[in-house]
Amino acid sequence: MVFPCLPDSRPNREIVLSNTIPERWNMSYQLILRRFSKKANLSKIRAIFSRGIYLPEQKIKQLMLDQPRIICNITNEKEGEILQSSLDELGCITEIEPIVVDEECHVSMPQKNFAILRKEMSKALRSRTCLGLFWMHPIPENPEESLPSMLGDFLYLFSAYFRESDTVIGMDENQLLLIGFTTDRKGAAFVQNKIHQAFRELLTVPYTVKIGCAIFPDEGRTLPQLFLQAQPKRCVSDAVGRIDIRSAPKGQLPVGVIGASDQGRIDTIQMYFTRARGRFIKRLLGLDAKALWHGLSKLTRKQQVDFLYRLPFDYKLAPAIEKIINSNPKVAPDTRLEKHLAEVIVSMGLEENLADRKRNANSIVLKLKAVESLPVLPGIAVKLFNILSDPEAMVGALAKVIETDTALTLRLLKIVNSAFYGFARKIDTVKEAVIILGTDEIKNLAFGISAAKTFQNIHFKGMTTPHALWRHAIGTAIIAETLGRRIPECKNMGAFTAGLLHDTGKIFLMEQFPKLYNDVYATAIKHKIPVVEAEEEKYELNHAMIGKIIATRWNLPESLSQAILCHHQPMASSEAMFPAAVVGLSDYLYHQVTALSAPAEEMVPPPCLTFGQFTVLKRLFRDMSIASLDAITREMKTLLEDNNDLFTIS
Repeated sequence: MVFPCLPDSRPNREIVLSNTIPERWNMSYQLILRRFSKKANLSKIRAIFSRGIYLPEQKIKQLMLDQPRIICNITNEKEGEILQSSLDELGCITEIEPIVVDEECHVSMPQKNFAILRKEMSKALRSRTCLGLFWMHPIPENPEESLPSMLGDFLYLFSAYFRESDTVIGMDENQLLLIGFTTDRKGAAFVQNKIHQAFRELLTVPYTVKIGCAIFPDEGRTLPQLFLQAQPKRCVSDAVGRIDIRSAPKGQLPVGVIGASDQGRIDTIQMYFTRARGRFIKRLLGLDAKALWHGLSKLTRKQQVDFLYRLPFDYKLAPAIEKIINSNPKVAPDTRLEKHLAEVIVSMGLEENLADRKRNANSIVLKLKAVESLPVLPGIAVKLFNILSDPEAMVGALAKVIETDTALTLRLLKIVNSAFYGFARKIDTVKEAVIILGTDEIKNLAFGISAAKTFQNIHFKGMTTPHALWRHAIGTAIIAETLGRRIPECKNMGAFTAGLLHDTGKIFLMEQFPKLYNDVYATAIKHKIPVVEAEEEKYELNHAMIGKIIATRWNLPESLSQAILCHHQPMASSEAMFPAAVVGLSDYLYHQVTALSAPAEEMVPPPCLTFGQFTVLKRLFRDMSIASLDAITREMKTLLEDNNDLFTIS
C-alpha cells in the first residue's frame, strides 16, 4: 500500500528528536529472564522468586513457563547486578535492561525500543507523512491463564502479519506498539483489522484486547501527547491462545502435582490436553472414553473444540466427543481418575519434549527473522504478481510478461494443452491461451508455476526429496483446481496456485534445518503420524505457519496466504475456510493416491485429514462420507494418471 506525501504547506512540527532522553522521561532498569540453562535449579529459583523477591504466584508461574519475561524493576544497576549474580548461579540467563518511564502517561519501555520509536517519528518528519501509533494490550479472560510474552517469539510471529515498512516493538511482556505509515483514521482502521486477525490466529486461550491509536503529527506532536491519545480504551473480545508449561525431570510431576491440591492436578491435565502433539496426542487417544472426557472436561469449550478438530477424521470416538461437547454434561469429581491421568501424562515424557520443542522453535524463529534465509520469489513471479494485482491489465501485457520467460511459456502451454483442460485443438501461443481460458485463469497458472520455481533451487538429501515435493505440489494443484471447479464457493479462488504453494514452508525447513526435518519425517513414518503433527511435536510451529510467513513476505493476496496457513485446519480461517479445506483435501487425496500406487515395502508418512477438515468438507460436498472419500480418491487417481506428463514440467 502506497500513501501519498503530504503537501509542503503543512505547518512545521513542534517536536525536536535527538538522541537524548527527553526531560520528563526518567531512566530506570528492569531485570529480564531470557531463559533457563539446561542445568538450572528450578526449585531454588522458584524459592528466590517467592521468598526473596516476593513475586505473586501467578507471576512466578509465568516466569517458569514462558520466557523472556521481566522479573522485576530495579532502581539502579548495582542493585540489579547483586540479584542477577544470585540467579545466574542457579542457571538463569538474565539481562539488566535500561528502560525509560513517563509516570504521567503510565508508559515505560526498553530504551532501545524508545530509540526505535523516535527514529520512526524522524522518518515521518523527513518524508512529510503521517505515522500511526497503535498501543495493544491483550488480557486473558481467565486471570489464572497466561498469554505468551510479548517480548519473545510471539513478537516476531505477530510482526509477520504486517508490511515490512511497519515496526512492532514490545513495551513490556504484556503490551505491544505497532508503528506504521498511514494517511488518516480510515487507514488506521485497516491496520486495526489486521491486528485483530493476528491476535485471533496466534492466541489460543480466551482473551480481550485493548487497542488505542494516535496519528502523528495530526493528533499529537510530542510523545506524551501521542501516548495520552493512544491509551488503550476499546475492548474487543475474541477467540483464543496458548499455554506453556516448564520442564521437569523425566518421570517427575511438575510442581503442583505430587502432593498438591486437586486444582494442581486439574491444571496439569488442562495443560497437557492443550499441548499434546504427534506421538503424545496419539497416546492420549489410547485412553478409554471415560478418561478422555474427564480430561477434556477440564478445558474451556473452545479448547475442547480445538482438540476435537485436531483428531483424525476417522477416529472412532470423535462423533461421540462432539456430541458430549455440545451437550456439556456435568462430570463428577474423581480424584482417583485425575491422579491416574496425571501419572499417565508424566509417563509420556512430555515435559522434556516441551523444553526441546521451545529450543527448536527459537532456532527456527531466529532463521525466519533473517530475510536472507527465506525462499526468494523469482523475478518473473514478481512481475506477474504486479499484473495479478491490476484489474485493468490487458491481455497483451500479460502475454508479453509471460513470453519473456521461455521456460515459463513452455510449461504454461504444456499444461494448457494437456488432458487437464482437454481442448480439441492445440493452443500455440500464450495470447491465444489467455483469450480461451481467460485472464484470471492464466494469471493464476503462470504465477503459480513461476513461484514454484523455488522448488528447483533447494538442495536436500534425506528421506524425502525436492523432486518428490514438486510432484506433490503439482499433483495437489491439479486436484485442487479440479475440485474447485465443482464448488460455487471456490470459483476464482486460485486453487491451482494455492495447491502449488501450500507446502512452501517445507522448502524453508529442508534448506535451513535438514537434520531436524529428516528427524520429523522419520518420526512420522516410525509412529504412523502425519508430518504436520510430527512437526509440532518437534518445534511447535508447522510448515503451514511458516508458509504463511513466507507468503506474507512475498506480499501474496491474503486469501492465498490463508489457504496456505489453514489447509490442515480450515476452521481457523474466517475468510478462506472453503479454499483452505479444498487445498487440504487435495493434499490428502494426493497422498492417498500415491499410497495406492507405492510398493508395499515403501515407507511413507500417513496422510493428514482431521475431523475439523472433514466437518468443513461435509458442508462443501453434500454426500461427503468415508465411502464417498474412497470414490473421490479413485477418481483423482485416474485424473493424475491422465496428466502424468505434467509432473515433468519442472
